[in-house]
Amino acid sequence: MDLGGSPHQFGQASEDFFNTWNNVVAQLMAMNPREDIPGQAPGTRITPQDKAWLKQAAPVGLIGGVAVISTPNRTAKSVFERKLGDIISAELTAAIGEPIKLAISINSAATETDDSSAEPPRTEPPRAETPPTQPRTTQSRPTETRSAESYHDFSQLNTGPKTGTPSENVAQQNTQPSHEMPRPTSYEDDPYVLQYPDSSPQGERPSTYPDATPTEPAYSNSGDAHVGNSYDTPAETAPQPWNEGYINNARPQRRQEQKPDSERSWLNENYTFDNLVAGEGNRVVRAAAIAVAENPAQAYNPLFIWGGSGLGKTHILHAIGHRALELRPNLRVRYVSIEEYTNEWINSIRNNRGEDFKRKYRSFDILLVDDIQFLAGKPETQIEFFHNFNALHGAQKQIVLCSDRSPKELTELEPRLRTRFQWGFTQDIQKPDLETRIAILRLKAERENAQVPSEVLSFIAEQKAESVRELEGALNKVLIVSSIQHTPVTLEMARDQLQDLVAPEVVEITAPTIMSVTAEYFNLTTADLTGPGKARPIAHARQVAMYLCRELTDLSLPKVGNKFGGRDHTTAMYAERKIRKEMSEKRSTNEAIQEITARIKDQAR
Repeated sequence: MDLGGSPHQFGQASEDFFNTWNNVVAQLMAMNPREDIPGQAPGTRITPQDKAWLKQAAPVGLIGGVAVISTPNRTAKSVFERKLGDIISAELTAAIGEPIKLAISINSAATETDDSSAEPPRTEPPRAETPPTQPRTTQSRPTETRSAESYHDFSQLNTGPKTGTPSENVAQQNTQPSHEMPRPTSYEDDPYVLQYPDSSPQGERPSTYPDATPTEPAYSNSGDAHVGNSYDTPAETAPQPWNEGYINNARPQRRQEQKPDSERSWLNENYTFDNLVAGEGNRVVRAAAIAVAENPAQAYNPLFIWGGSGLGKTHILHAIGHRALELRPNLRVRYVSIEEYTNEWINSIRNNRGEDFKRKYRSFDILLVDDIQFLAGKPETQIEFFHNFNALHGAQKQIVLCSDRSPKELTELEPRLRTRFQWGFTQDIQKPDLETRIAILRLKAERENAQVPSEVLSFIAEQKAESVRELEGALNKVLIVSSIQHTPVTLEMARDQLQDLVAPEVVEITAPTIMSVTAEYFNLTTADLTGPGKARPIAHARQVAMYLCRELTDLSLPKVGNKFGGRDHTTAMYAERKIRKEMSEKRSTNEAIQEITARIKDQAR
């Protein structure tokens, strides 16, 4: 069988994935079918039938956090999608140290007519099961399993570090057909660091700093879901004995020894300044972040970074921690999202350990806080954060905060917090320009050891992506399709696969169109919006229309005011700010803006 991710296509990264795959399979084959799999949900076991199916799968490659697996027929593919995929995803996630999703393909070389004709794996009487040779130290999270043909969520694909060298002794022992046995390789010890997922504060994570040495960069993100465990099992027969060579090569301890919680930094080793592509949109923020990392609490304290989702705020937070620890390994650095911070605070109160929580967070030399905007609606947590902020700032400890809005726009937070957030230096991150987007994609391709023509990189970069994540997701999609179809990356293939990303036909939106649609939505007339009426419904509709003129056209404030009956530019400025604030506070206003915007675009086509 020709594995789609062969070394000629993805270089050493492919061999690394084969190593990890084989050792994960070896661990699963060594499991006692009567015992739960350590680190997974209670009741999760690997049965003899599971093992028989497992031997039918073969690795194809790892592209951006998506493990592509080949199965011989639809029945095997269905089994992996319904149960085994969940188990393998969790094990690969634990082994590699980042969330791994599965894309299941069917080996085109295998003969298959339909599910009913597919024979289950042949088996022989079982042999005694042996426990894993190494202890498990982490708790894996369920990870989504999807077929390769239907995988669409490429905006959240991840890239992880991969290590290992091919095995020589095991290959000579394999007698099964290639489609029944993964490529035999071994695993070399490399301490991975589990990526901290944005969406979950739970789960065990390893220490990131054994020697304060930054590691090879990669891009990553997170995303996880749960899939049911029911599936169609093969015939009730036992699997063939597993090749002992794989068991002997079972992976060693996957992670370094866990440090006490208060000594961990939770930093993602893949986010460093070395792999942060600098551009006009992030140049100032990057310079300020480096200054903070090299001289904590000296110039910018706090440093407040804000901007849209997927522009690199989290990357910069982790990079600050890495650089600071490179220079001063004894510093106590902690990265935390507000969701995790809130959960820790609630749990400490529930367990009567509130004072321990305070001592812990006031002991850090650098505190890196992500998604500070999610403090909204949590008054008790705001109070606690306020006191911890004061304690750290007063002790000359560095604080770095990230948000999707500027401090002034965080109107849901207490004023005393907002003012403190502005004590130091506040700077936003802008969307990357075309040159920066191309540089980001080129670095991404290099990290994947993939040959991507310059015209393909330029094509992807020119599309109307809203964030860096979306750009990288588009490139990941192209690479995965190339791997599965065994075809080189071309401009034609990229156009075909990224039709959903290709910028639609440009439509011209004018102020009269906006005014007409807005007036109709509020059961008014255009004359009402341009006239002198000051009744509350009319004034609100006029402000919405002014806001949309600023958002959907290139009109300046004076020109917007002039369109609405010759009003002053300050009126347009007030309307824009008022509606923007209402959108962050009132769901009804936000929904109305979205609905009116959709109608305007439909009418403009």
